Amino acid sequence: MQNTTKNYQHTATLLYFLIPIICHLPQIAGEGASRIAITLIILALTTPFLILKSAGSIQQTKLISRIFGDIATLKGNNTKYTLIYIAACISAEMRGIYSEQSKPFSFVGLFALLSICYVVGYICFAMTSTERQRLRLVQAFSAGACTYILLNIAGWALGVHGNTWQDAVMNAGDNSILASIGISAPRVAFPFAAGLNHFSIFSGIATVIALQTIMITISNWGKFIIAIEIAIGTTGLILSDSRGAIIMTVIAIALSALVKRKFIAKKTFISLFFASSLLPFAAPPVIDFLNSTSLITSLSRDGAASRNLGVASGRDVIWSEGVKGVFSKPESALIGFGTYGQVTSGAERNYSWIFGSTPGTGQATVHNAPLQILLDMGLIGLISWFFLWKEIGTGIDTVSKFGSYSTQCMILSCGIFLYLMSFTEVSCTPYIIDSLMLLLLLSGSLQGFLRQADKTTNTIKINE
Repeated sequence: MQNTTKNYQHTATLLYFLIPIICHLPQIAGEGASRIAITLIILALTTPFLILKSAGSIQQTKLISRIFGDIATLKGNNTKYTLIYIAACISAEMRGIYSEQSKPFSFVGLFALLSICYVVGYICFAMTSTERQRLRLVQAFSAGACTYILLNIAGWALGVHGNTWQDAVMNAGDNSILASIGISAPRVAFPFAAGLNHFSIFSGIATVIALQTIMITISNWGKFIIAIEIAIGTTGLILSDSRGAIIMTVIAIALSALVKRKFIAKKTFISLFFASSLLPFAAPPVIDFLNSTSLITSLSRDGAASRNLGVASGRDVIWSEGVKGVFSKPESALIGFGTYGQVTSGAERNYSWIFGSTPGTGQATVHNAPLQILLDMGLIGLISWFFLWKEIGTGIDTVSKFGSYSTQCMILSCGIFLYLMSFTEVSCTPYIIDSLMLLLLLSGSLQGFLRQADKTTNTIKINE
């Protein structure tokens, strides 16, 4: 039984190391058959392998049966609201297909990819029994994220060309972050990333997790490795030229430190939800005022055709048009327009010039997750988004009471960072599917830990 447990731990650790790389395969490969093929590969090489490795003892086999029973019977609020949000995403994809704005069959791969991330997180954490095992999973995930960053940096340095979007990035001028400190360098196009926003999100996550885990790592060698990971994540943030990701990383670190001491994760995510949802409605007048007074010119960025976009890189225009799109057809308020709702509602044609894209292609999102969800999935999607984050916050508060600092570090810091990114990007939506896969991994890991805690204590019912 001891050897079986060790085999399981090695398998789970390997999975958590590979997940940051697996998360990016769908976007790199594209839609349709490629995405479905990758889905089948992931299904074949992850969950069954993990189960077979773990089924050596009767006790573990029974636990696996319980886990799948919990998922099948929707036991645990995280499971319920995760599946509801996935269903809302799939519904939007299918209606996008109907309106010819989404490619056929992509929702098949989407559903499988999202489900497998939740299941993997659930199983791995439900079968941990010690804090050391959980810390190893968190460290493996952080190392995997840094490996993904290094692969991209190395590919860029070697001149590897992997995506068509790289040409647009390389023609978009200099890196504004480096320019602010007197260094002239072009913007970097990474060959194994689906876009700079995808890359910056994982760079921020690697930095946030490393900064959290270094505080609970005892050995000097372990701290040295984590210090290298912090340097890699920070380098990725700077090279991505994403000022928003850098700002959100700093806020996420500070907010995580405050929340984990106060047991207020639930209240924090509820507050973030309302703030992010109101932002597209309230921020445009403020941004217009800042632009008119030229108080913060350093935050400006040139857009297509070298037109200066002002503070927030034109998001005042994007959000204003997105809000108009939401109210363009009141009958769509409940279920939305389907995927690429910004196109169907007509909002995109009024701001696509900011990105230099052709109107109607769906390449330009509204750069705010709640607003994009309203356009695509309507009020039903936004409500499911709210309850999913609310339950994640509730679960984190419970984890804090159990004193699992590694679990808390991973789920709390990543969760806060991902939500903060949703203020100015469409983080945790199918448009940035790698971040959505990561969100479901965190949700599954959280519910898996709570399931294990409930099993071992037998004193309270957790998150049900």
